[in-house]
Formats: sequence, C-alpha cells, structure tokens
Amino acid sequence: MKDFNNEYMNIIAKCKDQILIEKSLAKERKKKRISIIICACLIIELVLMAIDITKNMAMGPLMVGVAFAFAIILVVFATMRDKKFRLMYKNTLINQVILCVDKNLLYLPLDRFPVMNFNRSPFYQRYDEYFSEDLIRGKLENETEILMGEIHTHRIETERDSEGHTTTRRVPVFDGVMIEATLPIECFNSIQVVPNSKFRELSNKRVEMDSMFFEKYYDLITRNKIEAVKLFTPDILELFQTFVELKWKNFGLVIEGNKLYLKFRPNHEYLESTLSDKILTKPYVQKYYDDVYYGINLINELVKQLKYLENC
Repeated sequence: MKDFNNEYMNIIAKCKDQILIEKSLAKERKKKRISIIICACLIIELVLMAIDITKNMAMGPLMVGVAFAFAIILVVFATMRDKKFRLMYKNTLINQVILCVDKNLLYLPLDRFPVMNFNRSPFYQRYDEYFSEDLIRGKLENETEILMGEIHTHRIETERDSEGHTTTRRVPVFDGVMIEATLPIECFNSIQVVPNSKFRELSNKRVEMDSMFFEKYYDLITRNKIEAVKLFTPDILELFQTFVELKWKNFGLVIEGNKLYLKFRPNHEYLESTLSDKILTKPYVQKYYDDVYYGINLINELVKQLKYLENC
C-alpha cells in the first residue's frame, strides 16, 4: 500500500488537466440544458397567454400548472449528474486513488457486485430489486482475493386499505458497501463483529475484549473465545476506532472459514463526484481513499495475524 499523503500530488498531476477540461464542458452542457428548459417554458406560457387573449379562455390555472411542472423539471436537470464527466472522473482520479491502496486492484465503475456472491453472503436478506456499481476486484499482495462494490436492494411492499385502494412502496433492505474476501488461510471458527447492543451483552457467545473503545461500540460474537482474543489483538481492535471516526453506519464483519465479509455505509456518497470546485482538493480526494483503504487494511491485518497464529 502506498501512503496517500505522498501520492496525492502525483495523482493530481496525472488527472488535473483532463478533469478541469471535462468539468468545464460538463458545466456548459448543464447550462444548455437549463436554457432549453427555460425557453420551452416561456414559449408554452406565451402560447397559453395568446389563447387566453384571443379566445377569451380562462388559461390562468393551466399556465400556473405548466410553470410549476417546468420548475420541477428545471430543478431535476440542475441537480442531475453529467454522466460523461462522472465516468471520466471515476476512470481517472478515483482509479488512481484505488491503485494507491493496492496496485493489483481493478476498478470497474460500471460493473456490479456479482448477485450470486451477495446472495450467498451472511448479509443477504430477501429483496425484489438489486442495484450495484463501482466494482473493485483483484488479488492483494498477501494473496487475498477481493470483491468490493456498492449495493442497494429493495423489497416491494403493497398495502390495501379498507376501501380496496392499494399503495406500493420500495423498502430499503441493504444499503451500502460490501467486501467479500477469500483469505489465503482459513479461520478457526465463525466470528461476527456487529454494532454494540445491550441485549447482546447477555449472550454467552459474546467475547469481552481488552479495549474499552471497542466494547463501547462493537460486540464480537463467537464460540471459540480464546482463539478470537488471539486473533483480534489490541492493534487490530484499535483499527475499529477509525470506523467510528469515519462515521461508517451499518457496520458488520463476518469470518467463516476462508471467507471474510465486511459491510458499511459511508456518511457521504460512495465514490461519487460533483462539479464542485473542491473535487481536486486533498480532503475531497482523501474520502475516496479512506472508503477503500480502511476496509482493505483491516483484512490485511487479520490475514497477517492468522498466518502468525498458524505458525505458532
């Protein structure tokens, strides 16, 4: 892994010119779209006014409705991302950031996390719709195989009221980022790390860890408590403090045999860009690095400790 602080300037040097040119073009495309909408609205309003005057028809309410509809369209287009710029930004800057984490990682922004892998994971819950993008895959330097991607699943629920009217709603089921790691070495037992719960404190599978911070925010669940304490060393437990500082939500970690599954939801849009003037600043770029690095780093440290325990 390369240090982000040392690599930031190299990344910007490689990508800056292209990003600034494409951002300028994207802003021009956005202005044209907005101008077209405004012109279309004005033309339709003028036509309605002419009909109102010449044929003495009450077009006032319709004119207000048309203006309101175009206002909504205008807001949608004003906030819509430019697809061409978005893909270019991912393929250049974000791709370079991911290579800083591990040179063997391949970033495929339009590809999705494989459905079958998600369905076999411990995070699977029944869903009706599946959306995924920003796939990252590859074999790390320690031979761990990685699949990582953003996933959103929804369940479609239909309700009928007493008068027979039906309403349909989309209920989020999984919302965040998932990593599936195939480890080069098997773990001794099944282990889960989940957010702390007062109810879970009474479980005989919960392990008390030698870290007040970890105990405050997380629960480690396993049958083999002695081996779990050996695996989750104080240094590894300290890594979990970063997840809290990053404000990751819906955190979960499961190790089963040679499979490790990790999930989280960042406190911002995952690997996304805007046309903001901040998109090349260090804090803005660092969030992409953090979203990928800290999960991968935890996996690397766990693999290192597993190998150490095997050789003891």
